[in-house]
Amino acid sequence: MKSSVPSLLIVSLVMSLNSYTQQVLYCPPDSAPENITEFVCNSPSLHEFPTGFPVRAKIISVEFTQVSSLGVEALQGLPNLQELHLSNNRLKTLLSGLFRNLPELHTLDLSTNLLEDLPPEIFTSATNLTLLSISENRLAELRQSWFETLKELRILSLDNNQLKEVPISCFDKLEKLTFLDLSSNRLHRLSPDMFSGLDNLERLSLENNPIRCIAPRSFHWRPKLSILSLKNCSLTDIIIGVFQPLDHLVLLDLSDNELTMLDPPVAIPSANLSLDLTGNPWACDCRMDKLLTWVKEHKIHLYSKQEIVCAFPKSFKGEVATSLHRSQICPWSCGNGSNLRPRMKPSAPPLLIACLVMSLNSYTQQVPHCQLLFGSKNSTGFNCNDSSLREFPTGFPTETTTISVQSTQISSLGAEALKGLPELQSLYLSNNQLKTLPDGLFRNLPHLHSLDLSGNLLEDLVPELFKNVGSLAYLALSRNQLAELRPSWFETLEDLKKLHLDHNRLKEIPTSCFRKLTLLLSLDLSSNLLRCLSPEMFRGLTFLTVLNLNNNPIRSIAPNTFRGTPTLWILSLSNTGLTHVPAGLFQSLKQLGRLDLSANEITSLDSPLVNVTFALTLDLSGNPWACDCRLQALLNWVQKDGVDLFPNENVVCAFPKSLKGQVVTPLNGSQLCAC
Repeated sequence: MKSSVPSLLIVSLVMSLNSYTQQVLYCPPDSAPENITEFVCNSPSLHEFPTGFPVRAKIISVEFTQVSSLGVEALQGLPNLQELHLSNNRLKTLLSGLFRNLPELHTLDLSTNLLEDLPPEIFTSATNLTLLSISENRLAELRQSWFETLKELRILSLDNNQLKEVPISCFDKLEKLTFLDLSSNRLHRLSPDMFSGLDNLERLSLENNPIRCIAPRSFHWRPKLSILSLKNCSLTDIIIGVFQPLDHLVLLDLSDNELTMLDPPVAIPSANLSLDLTGNPWACDCRMDKLLTWVKEHKIHLYSKQEIVCAFPKSFKGEVATSLHRSQICPWSCGNGSNLRPRMKPSAPPLLIACLVMSLNSYTQQVPHCQLLFGSKNSTGFNCNDSSLREFPTGFPTETTTISVQSTQISSLGAEALKGLPELQSLYLSNNQLKTLPDGLFRNLPHLHSLDLSGNLLEDLVPELFKNVGSLAYLALSRNQLAELRPSWFETLEDLKKLHLDHNRLKEIPTSCFRKLTLLLSLDLSSNLLRCLSPEMFRGLTFLTVLNLNNNPIRSIAPNTFRGTPTLWILSLSNTGLTHVPAGLFQSLKQLGRLDLSANEITSLDSPLVNVTFALTLDLSGNPWACDCRLQALLNWVQKDGVDLFPNENVVCAFPKSLKGQVVTPLNGSQLCAC
């Protein structure tokens, strides 16, 4: 989905950063000209908060330092201070009264520190604040008293903390708030009074919370909400009408949840509503038909339609929901005898229906060995999965959109095999006997988005095989005999979202092989012969979410290997023979939600292993752990940051002998670290 950050804000940030490179940065005790009112003290070696800021100071930035505390007088004598930036330090506590006598202060950034709590009246005197960020700290609770006097606040960022609930009426006094970010916390439930008082709220981000329930009337305050993100919230069901008051919505993000069905969110949506439903296990039945009909009638914009796929029933699993015809999703229902009736009246005259039936029957005669999957005026699909088939079928009609020729004896395809199929969208050629594919096979297929070549005997592919299928979103080359990858295969696949290369014979990944796959979300390289991982392997994969490297004989991982994949959510390195994990290897993966290091030869790990920003599941089972002080430090980090060690009963000691076979988690500090 496109970034929700306004372009004007991005431009402003760029201008601000550019200005830093064009001006001299002053920090006390350095003297500054009288016209300088901005002071920047961003030094990694700084341990004490600077003193001596002049009374004229309007902007102070003390960021990316080792400063862990501020004296209560640190900001006194600065009546003109407007912006205070204290992010990316080591602050653990703040003293009550720290922000007193700062009547002009409107921007306060405390993000990315180690704050676990704040004094009840910490912001009492900061009545003119319009922007407050406490993101990326360790707050477990919110205090209503923090916000009692902040009646001018417009922007509040509380994301990436450890909040489990929002107290009733906590934000009651924030009448002017327009933006609230609560993403990446541990909220389990939304309740009616959680957001009361926020009548002017326009943007609300709740993504990456384990929200199981949205109570009725949670949004009854009828705000001006235009953007609501509930992405990746573990939602399985949404109560009818819960979004009904939100008649100003322009974006509703429900992606990456566990939704199987959804009633139309709003009866009468705003004129330009966009909806993200990707990444859910949809049941493609009559309920889905109701939703899609509403989408069509109100001209709702759906993000990434190709990723709204069916999980049920089995016959539609993996199919794009929006490409299915209504008669497929919601077929006629049958009773007994005279009770046989259609669910809805046919919109076509009986004569036309008869003609269509005759036409569909002719298709089965036109394409021998194939069964009609579905058929309509503009869309036709064929299933040719015949184990006795030795030649690729011919005679597909030009409107064919889906062809499945799987589990056959076919060993080759002619260069013209797919000629005359301009509407083809999905081609499934798995589990055949294909050894080679001719150059130009996929030319003139402008709409092809899914191609499955897995389970064949392919040892190599011609360099420009995929040159003309730039619309591909899904490509599977699993379970073949590929020993090398050619960068030219991927040069034009800029829309590719999922790439499966598992179960081949790959020993290395050429430098920048995937650099053009800037939209790739999922990459499977498991069960190959990869021995070394380096940063060059994954260059360009800035949106990669899932990376599977299981079952490779990996002996070496370069320290910065994953620096170019900041959005990685699931990383699997199970059964790779790893004996050592470089310190800081996973530190750049701030969105990591699952890390699998099971079934390796690891005896110890540095901690913290990951900068935990929200729920992390960690699999360390099946390794020969040395149960000593290093492991104690790792377990302390696991407990402190709420990491889910799963399955913990299989994390056992290999040494010392006295603890061999013991489950690690019940052991106490004196057993692990006697010194």
